[in-house]
Amino acid sequence: MLTTSEDRRAVRLGELISRKEVDLASCARPVREARGLVHTLLAGRASEDEIHEAALVVDEIVANAVAHGGGVGMMAWEVYEDGAVVGVLDPGAGYAPLPSTALPANDDAGMESLLVESGRGLTLIAGLTAWWTVRAVENGTLVLAAFHFVGGSR
Repeated sequence: MLTTSEDRRAVRLGELISRKEVDLASCARPVREARGLVHTLLAGRASEDEIHEAALVVDEIVANAVAHGGGVGMMAWEVYEDGAVVGVLDPGAGYAPLPSTALPANDDAGMESLLVESGRGLTLIAGLTAWWTVRAVENGTLVLAAFHFVGGSR
């Protein structure tokens, strides 16, 4: 199981519908594979916009695992009545402290830092998810992101 009862209390997603695990380590193009899986798993459960936002978040998480975590391992999904949780595991042995809030776009002093390559994806993840977290686990680092869906035909 990806999530704890505390995680699920953070946002009400309803009853668990399905679980899916995919080994991305053996994929030649893990980001593309992950994106395709988002569309397959969420079709009919979320609106097109919600699916595209979830795909963008998954793109970012998987790309970060490849770039900063030494590769990507497993990706696991829990699909619920009103949302989903994705977890991406990488073999990285730790992670640097993460920003807790996004910088306001109208902050002139912070504009330069907004243009810096590193860290923008974390702001994107925070803005498009109901909640997200990073956890050190036995096999590396696990990034979890939850989505609450209001569209789709459940």
